[in-house]
Amino acid sequence: MGGGRVGGIWYSKKDCYLKALELDPRWGNLDSIGGGSLGGVQYSINDGYIKAFELDPEFSIAWSNLGTVGGGSVGGILYSEKDCFIKALDLNPKFAYAWYCLGFAGGGTVGGLQYSKKDCYLKALELDLTLAWAWCEFGSSGGGTVGGVDYFKKRCYIKALELEPKFARAWYCLGFAGGGSVNDLPNTKKDCYLNALKLDPKLAKAWCEFGSIGGGSLGGVQ
Repeated sequence: MGGGRVGGIWYSKKDCYLKALELDPRWGNLDSIGGGSLGGVQYSINDGYIKAFELDPEFSIAWSNLGTVGGGSVGGILYSEKDCFIKALDLNPKFAYAWYCLGFAGGGTVGGLQYSKKDCYLKALELDLTLAWAWCEFGSSGGGTVGGVDYFKKRCYIKALELEPKFARAWYCLGFAGGGSVNDLPNTKKDCYLNALKLDPKLAKAWCEFGSIGGGSLGGVQ
C-alpha cells in the first residue's frame, strides 16, 4: 500500500511511517523510506537503525538492516556489517535474511558454532525457500541438498529466477553455467547474458561473457 486519506487529510507512505513513530517510536521502518524528519530533527537511514537499538537493543531486524549499510556505532561500540548480522542471528536464529547476509559477508560464528558462506546460505533456505538471493549464492557456492532434494548449481540459479525473474545476477550465473529453461522457456548462454544486461547494464562480468560468445544487439545498439 502507498498511504491514503484519514480525516480528510492525505498521508503518503512516508507520512504514515512518521506518524506511527510519533505515536510509538520504534523506528523500525524509517530506514525503508530513506530516513526523514521527526520532532524537527533530520534522521538518516543509519540514524534510524541506531535509534531503534537505543529504544530496543533486541530489535533483530534493525541489526540486520544496519549490517546492510555497512554497520555503525551503537552504544559507543563499533559494529562491522558482519557483527550486525551475527547480532541479529544471536537474537533471532530463525531470521532467514540475516543468514543470507552473513553468508554474503563471508560467514561467521553464531551461537558458538562456525558457519561457512555455504552453511549460511543453506541455513537461510532451510528457513525460507522463497529467498531468491540465497538460492543464487548457494548455487555459486556449488549447490547441494536442500530439504532432502539435490540442487546442482544450475538448478539453484533456475530456482532463483523462477522466484525473481528480474534478478540480473542470477541470469548471469545461469549463463555462465551454460543456460537453461526458466518457467519452461529455454535460454541459451547468450540469452542469459542478454537478459542480465537488460536488467543491469553495469554488470561488468555479463558484458565480458556476452562479448566472449560474439556479442550482439542490446537496447537497439549493435
